[in-house]
Amino acid sequence: MKDSKLFLWRLISNTIPSKEVLVDRLRGDDVICEVCGAELEIAFHVFKECQGIRMLAFASRWGCKIDQWKVNSVKEMVEFCVEPRANHCFIGMDKELITVFLATLFYASWNFRNELRFQGAGAIRKAVLKLQKSFQEKWSVPAQGWWKLNTDAAYSDGKAGLAFVARDSNGEIKFLTSKSIKRDSPYEAKLQAMKWASACAEDKGWNFLE
Repeated sequence: MKDSKLFLWRLISNTIPSKEVLVDRLRGDDVICEVCGAELEIAFHVFKECQGIRMLAFASRWGCKIDQWKVNSVKEMVEFCVEPRANHCFIGMDKELITVFLATLFYASWNFRNELRFQGAGAIRKAVLKLQKSFQEKWSVPAQGWWKLNTDAAYSDGKAGLAFVARDSNGEIKFLTSKSIKRDSPYEAKLQAMKWASACAEDKGWNFLE
């Protein structure tokens, strides 16, 4: 947690070496997000809007959907982390746990970004496991021998990011994936995420699901 708190200070003081910062200070020209490849890699994108951090948050045992977290800047994110308020995105967490969760999530997402850049495929699962081991989480487990599926969808300007995760009765992640598609509405995107998860489960022969 000490490293996570220090990371918050670095985040608010704009010393995290995102590509925006590096381009500004070193006059480079590569500004595309290392994780999603779709946006300018500024701090707010990396720690709030990027598909990478959304997947990490969603893969936590709360299934947190930070795309629904109403903050508009890095300053607002850190202020909320330090002085959290009741929020529907963090159901089941008290204020202390919200602070720990967000600080750990930011730190884990930056490590994930760096590991993805330098080590390539496989970084997301490693990052999720690290995040889960960082602190004690609460979760409503499925029955013994069953798996639980959770789906998520984020929508913006005709594009949707879909994700789903499968966990066993011990809370261990058995499957985690995401993809981007074109859709006409947030409602259609959410339905497509559920349809995709169901089709994948059927295709893989997962019979004992909640």
